[in-house]
Amino acid sequence: MQETESGYSPIFIARQPVFDGRMNLWGHELLFRDSEEARHARIDDPDRATASVIADGFALALEAMLPGQYMLVNMPQGLLEEEYVTALPAEVCIPEILETVHPTPEVLERLQLLKARGYTLALDDFVGQPGNEALLELADIIKVDVLAVPPDDLPALVASLHRRGAQLLAEKVEDNAMFHRCLDLGFTLFQGFFFARPEVVPGRKPSVAQSTLVRLLPQLSGPAEPRKLGRTIGTDPGLSYRLLRHINSAWYGLTRTVSSVEHAVLLLGERPTRTWLLAVLLSDAAKGAKGHELTFVAVRRARFLELAQSEAPAATRRQPDAMFLMGLLSGLDALLGMSMSEVVERLPLDDDIASALCGTCEIRSDDCIPAQWLHLATALEKADWTMADSILASLGLSQGQAARFHAQSLLWAARVLRNDENP
Repeated sequence: MQETESGYSPIFIARQPVFDGRMNLWGHELLFRDSEEARHARIDDPDRATASVIADGFALALEAMLPGQYMLVNMPQGLLEEEYVTALPAEVCIPEILETVHPTPEVLERLQLLKARGYTLALDDFVGQPGNEALLELADIIKVDVLAVPPDDLPALVASLHRRGAQLLAEKVEDNAMFHRCLDLGFTLFQGFFFARPEVVPGRKPSVAQSTLVRLLPQLSGPAEPRKLGRTIGTDPGLSYRLLRHINSAWYGLTRTVSSVEHAVLLLGERPTRTWLLAVLLSDAAKGAKGHELTFVAVRRARFLELAQSEAPAATRRQPDAMFLMGLLSGLDALLGMSMSEVVERLPLDDDIASALCGTCEIRSDDCIPAQWLHLATALEKADWTMADSILASLGLSQGQAARFHAQSLLWAARVLRNDENP
């Protein structure tokens, strides 16, 4: 795998959540991409390159996992015929057999060996196509692309799969209606963008934590005096404890324990403290596994956008504070069940950031650079590598830079939110 001038191999990781029927987070599908695969038509050993990306990327994603979660990892034909997958832990990693895999004797032998070693196997993108009977027999989880199956044909297909005894995962579930239809048909796992779309319920009031977030956002959207910020945090025993726990974690490697909130704020600095506090408030406003996954995505996106400004060229660089806030706000409509216009009207935002959030400006317009940054972050999250490459070129950021910030933001979001969710 080719390295950048700085020696960093640009590995991108996209995580797509998988929920169970009660909307508890079951795990994630991991999607990877490295620059060599993306930019060159020929690779001396594509499977070895992919294996390296998977191994390095899985180790990084593992740090963001909570106990009891699973990771679906795509396995192309070549990797299934080799020993690469056995380097990943069977209790966490579920090899996902891609739709391009042919059930050759070598592949079937390898899959049987994996099952004997304790691996759960998933079959990807099944829509009833013939020729996969041998793979269906071995699959513990069958992923059905519910968008690719005609609605009238879906019940019969599901009934035939139930007879095999495998667990069924509905993928590409785009809205709440499709989720409930698949649930009624007997699917037990669900994947798709339905979890990220706001469901506005007329007359519903935000919770106390959500109301606090909405009230404090205007106060935290710009610079604050550190001592005043420390006093504000100090009035809340829970926030004080969490800040001290955060600053005294191994992440900072301090040699002396910090026991004062004001001292913690001064050590962290005003902007990092404000960033941490915004992430904590958003986490508190989240309800259930769906809400916490939305929080993770928003916090990671915010941190990525903030970090990226440090190396962006002057023509496309924006204030890191503003970019962090934009990333955080970009998930608030789904989290609170409000329209984005309602979220935006409550805050003192610049016009270009408000337009980017509401989707009312042209992504390619030089007058709406924030929209390009936001689209870049979401493209990376959705594994839309073609879109990401196009926007990176427009913003003047290299793949290596973006991959580094993307990885750093994943670890930062995991550590900040894990620290707060597990006191």
